[in-house]
Amino acid sequence: MEEFSRATLTLPADEKYYGVNFLKAEHGYLEYRFLGGADYEKKLKPILNVVDYFITHLYSTLNFTEFTDSERREFKKMTNIDSKGYEGFVRYELFSKIFKDIKVSVDLNDDPQVLESYWGNIREKLYEIIVSGGMKKGEFNYDAEVGHYQLKNTKLKNCRVSDVEFINCEMEGIFERSWFFGCKIKNSRLTDCHLAKENVVDFSKVAESELHISNVLNDCYIENKKQLINCEVNAGVIRNGEIGKLAKISKETLIVEGQPAEAGNAGSSSFSDSEQDERNKKKMDKKK
Repeated sequence: MEEFSRATLTLPADEKYYGVNFLKAEHGYLEYRFLGGADYEKKLKPILNVVDYFITHLYSTLNFTEFTDSERREFKKMTNIDSKGYEGFVRYELFSKIFKDIKVSVDLNDDPQVLESYWGNIREKLYEIIVSGGMKKGEFNYDAEVGHYQLKNTKLKNCRVSDVEFINCEMEGIFERSWFFGCKIKNSRLTDCHLAKENVVDFSKVAESELHISNVLNDCYIENKKQLINCEVNAGVIRNGEIGKLAKISKETLIVEGQPAEAGNAGSSSFSDSEQDERNKKKMDKKK
């Protein structure tokens, strides 16, 4: 464990929300966070099975020597841009021949001469999206007047992207300071984002983001101390945040702390941490 340090690990800022908390490596150990739920500490056999898995998994990781053939094939698939693909980012002319299904424009103008003149401004962001998110097809536009990157009609997975406007996209990943219009988002983390309209977000963590009326969040974890929650929320957890008059909060949504629901949203629940523990206890008592 001595070889692990903050300097040698490239990790997001809030690792505590992952199954393995690598921040603890600086103190000589890793924290596995998969166990949980009501009365989980009483389930001895499942706990021992999971702990055994943690031990064998960590042991095999620390005693790693070389990749198997299967792992090499998987790794090659994950890094599927070959040397020819990298050449495509040198000039737009080469890019257009290699990535034929990705339409690029500047101020909605796809003239090759215009694109060559702006290529230095846009190729790094394109590279980030294609390599990180596995973009195969879609439309990429650079709004030169305001300096915004815009992405339309594409699919991204396991990406990490910031400062982009997404329009009619399907995506999974980590997004910061971005705008969304008519997108489908799942298994993601959104921070300081603007969900403008008609987005559907599933099984994601949303923090300090603008949540307007036509958006729907399903089974999400919301931390929104600075922004108003004015969208539809189905199940999941509102850790904190003020709920607006236009919000629609389901009865299954748990509000841990913060402002209680406004009039018209009486179906939702608001609990402090101690009240939440008591509520869980009562639920388990009923099951018995």
